[in-house]
Amino acid sequence: MEHGKGKVITISARKRVEKEMNKLLPSVKIVAATLQQNGFRHNDVLGITGPNSLEWITIDLACIYCGIKLLPIDPRHDQSLLHDKDLPINAILIADEFISTHQITKPAIHYIPFSQLLNATTPVDGIVPYLYDDKEVFSYKTTSGSTGVPKIIGHSLGSINNSIVSCQSL
Repeated sequence: MEHGKGKVITISARKRVEKEMNKLLPSVKIVAATLQQNGFRHNDVLGITGPNSLEWITIDLACIYCGIKLLPIDPRHDQSLLHDKDLPINAILIADEFISTHQITKPAIHYIPFSQLLNATTPVDGIVPYLYDDKEVFSYKTTSGSTGVPKIIGHSLGSINNSIVSCQSL
């Protein structure tokens, strides 16, 4: 794929939404700079909860851009697993429409609405992409919990790259 030729496609309010990557990148950089300005650095872990959307994708790419690890949190499931894990969640990024219904009660956790990040005008001067090591955790996921309490697992950049290469070779 040529640089800048890709696009993100998602569904929002039952409508297809497309955004070219080169038009998405400025928003990604602003969100990344805003996260850094708020004191978040590479290797910090942020929870994220909200509907699948272009906003989620933008925030996810911003976190990847600056080395922040995300843990998606499904608001429909029991959030108690966050209380029992040693994974230090620095804050939870939350879709605005989820704020009033979200059930996480972990003490002293800071919530950041998507709109606060997406409407920011933070200068991006000096922001550079984080360079990942292949064995470094790139993001976190939770298992479905089909065998009991959901488990948090980390995905390395190398394992994600292997999956992409394997899919492309099919």
